[in-house]
Amino acid sequence: MKRSLAITIVVCLGLVGPASAGVRGAFDFSGLGVRAAGMGEAYAALANDASGAYYNPAGLTQLDSHEISFMHTDLFSLNLISEEFLSIATNSDVRGASALSRASHDSKNPSWQETAYLLSYARQVNPLLSLGTNVKYFKIDSDIEEGKAKGYGADIGLLFRPAADISAGVTIRDVISRLEWDTARKEHLPWQVDLGLAWHYSDLILAAQVSGEQDKLLKRIALGGEYQLRAVKEVEFSFRAGGSSILEKKRQILLSFGIGVNYKSWQLDYSFRFNEALPDTHRFSALIRFE
Repeated sequence: MKRSLAITIVVCLGLVGPASAGVRGAFDFSGLGVRAAGMGEAYAALANDASGAYYNPAGLTQLDSHEISFMHTDLFSLNLISEEFLSIATNSDVRGASALSRASHDSKNPSWQETAYLLSYARQVNPLLSLGTNVKYFKIDSDIEEGKAKGYGADIGLLFRPAADISAGVTIRDVISRLEWDTARKEHLPWQVDLGLAWHYSDLILAAQVSGEQDKLLKRIALGGEYQLRAVKEVEFSFRAGGSSILEKKRQILLSFGIGVNYKSWQLDYSFRFNEALPDTHRFSALIRFE
């Protein structure tokens, strides 16, 4: 019982902390893409589905159809914090690619909800290069002291494909931002940057990524892979594995695995993340493609 109580307190502080000690960690929705989560979140150089709006908006130019993606997760399997993501994405050779997304964390005890709305747009500059951006609206709603805030932010994404089997991606999150609390206190979210590289070989994809932020240029390294297997004519399975290392004094290594099933226009994904200090996290998502 004491262990469960300690875990609950740690998780709650992870969400409530931004309200009392600055906004570092707020609106960090890593894991929104279940496919990306299964690959250790080495996804900035791929980002070729609706969840790519978060990981690298420039990746939306790779979509071949319209997509709707939904994800729901009980973080750490504690029935305490839910994480949700909904994204509607489309791509047109004439108008470019766009997406409208909503991401949220919701904790009932203590009451804490942070929500981000993303409006994404991307365009292919030439056959090798795509550029994209996110315009974001933030909202925090809580019963705790100084627990209500609103604000905005913007991301920039770049996707470069020098060869058919190689892609590189860069995402700068919150290159501009502003958050204003009900107490009239104003602050900025720290900017973050992801640099990714992916290699495609037949049905195998290998990806690597380094990430940093305003106060630490090298904070995280991630590696991941995916193997696609066509079982029958209209059914395809995807097997994923990955890991990331958070480069702190006490280094954390997070391992993840995942599987996906494609049937006609439907895609179902599952990922499992092993956590050293907290219970493991299971994620599920559904994606549908349509003309």
